[in-house]
Amino acid sequence: MDYKYIEQLLERYWECQTSLEEENILRAFFSQEDVPASLLHIKPLFACQQEEKRQFVLGNDFDEKVLKLVEEEKTVKAKRVSMKQRMMPFFKAAAIVAIILSLSNAMQMAFDKEEQAMPMAGTSQGNGNMPSVAMGDTVKIDTLQKAVQVTTPNQPAPAAPLIK
Repeated sequence: MDYKYIEQLLERYWECQTSLEEENILRAFFSQEDVPASLLHIKPLFACQQEEKRQFVLGNDFDEKVLKLVEEEKTVKAKRVSMKQRMMPFFKAAAIVAIILSLSNAMQMAFDKEEQAMPMAGTSQGNGNMPSVAMGDTVKIDTLQKAVQVTTPNQPAPAAPLIK
C-alpha cells in the first residue's frame, strides 16, 4: 500500500501547516492497528492525543456542580475606614515636605555661617575691625515716639524713655 499522502500530511504537520480535518485524518490513521513499520515511531504521539481526549470528558454532574458554586451567596464583610486612615497618606506627604524644608533651612544657615566666618577680599570684613553692615545691623521703630533707632550687634539698644 502507498502511504505517500500520509507522509505528506506528516511533513505539513511538523511545519504546522495542516488544517483540523487533516489532523483528524492523521489521528484516525495512527489509531489503526496496522501501521507501517517506517511510521510506527510516530504512532504513540497520536495515540496519546486520542487517550487524552477520552480521559478529559466532563461528566453530567459537572454543570450542576458549577451552577451550585456560582449560585451560592457569599457574605461580604464591610471594613470601616476611619478618617485618620484616609488622611494618613496626606500626613506622610506633609511630614516629608516639612523634613525637606527644615533640612534645607539648616543647610542654608550652615552656609551663611561659613560666609560670615570667611571674609571675602575687598570687603569691609577684610580688616576684621568693622562688623558686616548687611548682616549685623537692625532697625527698630519706637511706636510711641515714631523715631527710628539704628543699632549694631556690638552695641546694646538704647533704653526707651519712661512715660510719666
